[in-house]
Amino acid sequence: MSLQLRIIGSIAALLLLTLLAGAALLSLHARDSVAREVETAFRGAERSVGDTLKSDVEHTVTLRQVVASFQGQRHVRAALVNEKGAVIVQSQIAPVENPAPAWFARTMMPPTATARIPIALPGFPCTVVLISDPRSEIADVWHHARDSFRVMLFFCLATMVVAALAISAALRFLRKLEAGLLAISKGRYDTRLKIEGPPEFAGLARDFNHMAGRLDTFSRANRQLYSQLQSVQEEE
Repeated sequence: MSLQLRIIGSIAALLLLTLLAGAALLSLHARDSVAREVETAFRGAERSVGDTLKSDVEHTVTLRQVVASFQGQRHVRAALVNEKGAVIVQSQIAPVENPAPAWFARTMMPPTATARIPIALPGFPCTVVLISDPRSEIADVWHHARDSFRVMLFFCLATMVVAALAISAALRFLRKLEAGLLAISKGRYDTRLKIEGPPEFAGLARDFNHMAGRLDTFSRANRQLYSQLQSVQEEE
């Protein structure tokens, strides 16, 4: 495997681990947020119903009004149930326009909270039942988590592109340096590299050119010395 593929593969593996860790932390935070919001809304609804029913209730009209007040709420459903368990009236939560996917909803679903408040009406005992419903909160959290994950994914992809471009530029310089050294090994001491790019690459190119220049000088001097030796031998 080439050096380029090894480096890019290592960076990709690290970014993937980072992305997975970020997704896990995001999921934990989202689940805690859903549970906290639904729990807060449910306890508030329970207190509100309890305060409303502190006064004497003489007929079911007031209880129907209590249940109707929960119509269209986001986190709590209410129902009025008689002594036989039959539902007299119940509310519905606000419609969820863009629900979360089923797999995400299953992951985020907190335990269902239920409260039963018995009402001792003369001749008509009944119960107000409150049930938590986290679907709206899960949908909101899903949109936030999805957008956050997209941002993290875009960052990882952008990092990969920048790293790939930087590695490609570095390898191009190394290939030029390799070609220059090969030319020097073949005696072409006039080979020079362009002094460009980052300071590190420019410094290497400058050092290479200095080395090539010294070798060229030594080569000329050696040829001149060899020519002089030949002349001396001929004279002898």
